[in-house]
Amino acid sequence: MRAAIYTRVSDPKKQDAGRQTDESRQFCAARKWTVVVEESDGMSGAKDKRPGLERVMKLARGRKIDVVVVQAVDRFGRSMRHFVNTIAELDALGVAFVSTSQGFDMTTPMGKYIVSSLALVAELERSFLVERIRSGLARARREGKQIGRQPRVPVDVAKLRRLTKAGASLWERSRQLGVSRNAVRTALKSL
Repeated sequence: MRAAIYTRVSDPKKQDAGRQTDESRQFCAARKWTVVVEESDGMSGAKDKRPGLERVMKLARGRKIDVVVVQAVDRFGRSMRHFVNTIAELDALGVAFVSTSQGFDMTTPMGKYIVSSLALVAELERSFLVERIRSGLARARREGKQIGRQPRVPVDVAKLRRLTKAGASLWERSRQLGVSRNAVRTALKSL
């Protein structure tokens, strides 16, 4: 069987998909499946449009793979609607779906049942996460903490003119004025 390995991490700066890839490779090797492609995304599983997943689906639609291998269902996606639609499309294309850590595949009735159940749990987990984030933001607001972008700091235009005439670099002007370089650039446009 020709396999496509798909991995995903929410934040590639803080996470690495290496463990997912290794586990999926070992799974394919044990079954003597040929790994055609390994695709990975570094973004939320709640997003329907993910470049790596889109490439895997393109291979499935082109009948260039027989199975999609993931380490866990929640790496594939967290939206029940997207997950069910994608699995249905793979099934219609004759492409199996396998999760290595949960020990099932979509070629069996039990595998289909388990995938559906886990997808529901993944969506519920995401809903709880969103709820906790909203609650935390509300608490921070009640405590008077700044949420989001900081308020703009006014640029001392007279000082900016003096620094500009003196030939100070953009970085130096930014440092001297206590504002970002973008704020300096914006202020320079109005001079």
